[in-house]
Amino acid sequence: MSVTIRNRDDLKLWYWLLRRYEKDGLGASPKTIELKKAIRQFVNRPPAYGPLEYRRIVRDAGMDGYIELVRLPHEFDGRCRDDAVEWFMHKCWMEAPMSMYDCTGKAFSCWARSFRRRGSWWFYHSVAFDV
Repeated sequence: MSVTIRNRDDLKLWYWLLRRYEKDGLGASPKTIELKKAIRQFVNRPPAYGPLEYRRIVRDAGMDGYIELVRLPHEFDGRCRDDAVEWFMHKCWMEAPMSMYDCTGKAFSCWARSFRRRGSWWFYHSVAFDV
């Protein structure tokens, strides 16, 4: 059996199969071990994003916006919170659109929370839409 995981849908399918194997008592079979290795490799792959090393939506509220998790580049690992917040505000913060019309449909930032995880600066960033 060759395990290929290309996207989240494939991941869901292989997780379902893994649960099925474990339910049927095949938890230590070579198929299960290969499947677990492929899942682990997909989940732990390095992110392939733009200038930010890591950005993932952690809560999607549809038209009400979303909350994303943003990791700052490694050059901020040894810096203080003020430097990290300044960089985030300059690079990631989206100002609310000003318009004489009622709705523009543009995204804007509501709030952001900074914290350190494993020596790196991270932000939870809430984004809403002007609708």
